[in-house]
Amino acid sequence: MSSGAARRLLPAQPPAQVGKASASQELPAIDLGGLRIPAGTDFTLHAVRSEGRVCGVTVVRGSTALQLQAFHAIPGRNWDVIRGELYGKMMRGGGSAKEWSGPAGVEIRANVPTTRPDGSTKVMQVRFLGHDGPDWLLRGVVTGAGAAPESADQWAYRLFASTVVVPSFSPRENGVAIALSIPDAAGR
Repeated sequence: MSSGAARRLLPAQPPAQVGKASASQELPAIDLGGLRIPAGTDFTLHAVRSEGRVCGVTVVRGSTALQLQAFHAIPGRNWDVIRGELYGKMMRGGGSAKEWSGPAGVEIRANVPTTRPDGSTKVMQVRFLGHDGPDWLLRGVVTGAGAAPESADQWAYRLFASTVVVPSFSPRENGVAIALSIPDAAGR
């Protein structure tokens, strides 16, 4: 695979191609095929599967989780459009949502009603992050302690900003999640 197909997301810099990134952008990484995330020992990875394939990864550190999914871009459907759709979905589903200017740009902070196995309802706090690349979109979903309104934990934002998207890992299908490959030792 050509390293020129991957781009790094950094809050204060435009996406860069792997191999052309500055020394400060080069990090040891876990190669997940369509995504590369900074290597670390203080988190666990869990595969997100749909229709028999790995389409995302949930990275868990302590009581905070960050789900990452990258999609091949659909012309005219950027993060602004998708964010609006997510906002509407949260509101129609009986939750509450607001747009918020956070470390990753404009995000959605939502309170989403969920049903527990015993049938009772619980409100889950969620943050939706997004970033447009030239031919892809990266979406992050923060849950747990890091999604609480009072949380100042920046771990999920740093991981999101340091993620590298490799759109060439799977065939281009507009709107389809870029496939991932979770290493056996990591993907529980």
